[in-house]
Amino acid sequence: MVGRLAFAASVTSAVLASVTACATTSAQVFHPAGAVPVSSGGQGSGGTARVATAPGGYRFPASISVEVAAAPAGSSTDSAILTGYQDYVLALWAGVASHGRDSAYHHETSGNASTYVQQEVRYFSRGRTLQGTIRYSALTVTSVFYGDNANVTACVDTSGFRVVSASTGTLIGPVFPRIYAHYLEDVSEVRGADGTWFVSHTGSFPTSTSEGATCR
Repeated sequence: MVGRLAFAASVTSAVLASVTACATTSAQVFHPAGAVPVSSGGQGSGGTARVATAPGGYRFPASISVEVAAAPAGSSTDSAILTGYQDYVLALWAGVASHGRDSAYHHETSGNASTYVQQEVRYFSRGRTLQGTIRYSALTVTSVFYGDNANVTACVDTSGFRVVSASTGTLIGPVFPRIYAHYLEDVSEVRGADGTWFVSHTGSFPTSTSEGATCR
């Protein structure tokens, strides 16, 4: 876990430099993330809904619940941007849960976001897997600039998301440190040549910081 935190802190400046209209951070930043298409399971709390199938076709087992709020009404561009973020969230956790067999995350990320996802896949491939629920709510397109770049924020609840032994199911601990049980995720997206959006940078701010306070 220490190595994962060290990596997250090392990319903070890149995240903030790539986005306009972002506040200056004074706290260490950690970088969880995620991905989601539009096939759903049951209704969750806080307006989120469980997504059963990730972009690469991986179906989450009953023991893993990735819940994402419906995107708010907006322009077609905003909808496409939020779809890019949602696909990123699902592709991340599908890659982790499948121990890399679902590799759609390669197509949903670039830059430090790609490095982060690959790091998480490696961490969980060493005899670990996921259990429980992670929720993404309050998805917002905060800016679109130069036509092909955008910034998205979301409130993330990882309080029920755990790391367990892949062989015995024994609890190892929370997926992220306690301070990141609730946090604001702030990502940069880029529009590709095919018109779809993918995540290029990701940063997260716990609710104890001024940046993350909106998710309290």
